Amino acid sequence: MKKSLWILSALALAGFCMTGCLEGLESSPEAGDVVDNDKYCDGLCEAGEFCILSDDLETGECAECSKKCDEPGYPVCIILDGGVGEVCVATASCPEGQGYQYDEDLKHYLCSEGDPIVDPDPVEGAAQYIRVDDMSSQADACGEIKNGKCSKDDPGADLDAIVVRTAAGGYLYAKEVMGYSRGPEGQDRITERGVAADPSKVLGKPDSLLSYPDSGDCYYLKKDSVKDDYDFTFMSLGGEGGYVEVKMDDVFHAGDSVDIIELGNCELVNLHDSDNHITASKVGAEPMKVQVSVSGEDGTWKVLGASGSAKGGIFSAGTITSDMLK
Repeated sequence: MKKSLWILSALALAGFCMTGCLEGLESSPEAGDVVDNDKYCDGLCEAGEFCILSDDLETGECAECSKKCDEPGYPVCIILDGGVGEVCVATASCPEGQGYQYDEDLKHYLCSEGDPIVDPDPVEGAAQYIRVDDMSSQADACGEIKNGKCSKDDPGADLDAIVVRTAAGGYLYAKEVMGYSRGPEGQDRITERGVAADPSKVLGKPDSLLSYPDSGDCYYLKKDSVKDDYDFTFMSLGGEGGYVEVKMDDVFHAGDSVDIIELGNCELVNLHDSDNHITASKVGAEPMKVQVSVSGEDGTWKVLGASGSAKGGIFSAGTITSDMLK
């Protein structure tokens, strides 16, 4: 079944079960509503997907759209053509002959005639790129170097997620890794287990700091992971020289702020011991530098936070200003 391009996430506030049921529904569902998976989508929607009622009001389409849309006037979450990102719009579908286009004045996608614009060109005042550099020294990141290998596991900053908190109260998450390099002394370690070097771990919502936006415990391995699978919740930058550049799932503006979710200054949980028990330990926080860019090109990066580290798993890098978005 074809993936739907839209989902009315705000229906959660109206009492809908977001697993696709119709409990509490008092009137007939309308196009764009979350409806029963078995009845309308033949049970084809998988975990994390929603069954959305089609325009014919008889069939549904499976869709996945995780953005929380709580801005007044833009309550509907859609996935743009080609799956290039999730944005908040006023209506779940456009009238015949129209498509979603980005409005430079309103900084939102609106229904308009012509071919839909799936990703706006960079413009002054609206940016989409964030870079995090590991600023920890070799000694702090690796500890003692033995036979060319670090004596510490997962050296350097351990990034779980990059989040933009909008001035309107919403959240943006990284959707694509544009560049990544581990620190020169962070490539290997003494222990033989897998290396936390998958940059895709920084995409999407935090899966280490499950209490976000509040600080709290940090899951080292994913909450429901199996012992010895080493399904990390993070990626390691490896120490000074390591960095990651990401594209966020929507543009951000002056007045928005950036949080880096890093396994630092928090209690690590889900560290499996030999008896498969969950253990815990305190972990230190590594210094990082955070920059933003309108285009993501070399020479366009503006420093948001020159050096800072996480507290309770969160490094609040600062609030974006208009000068940073030129």
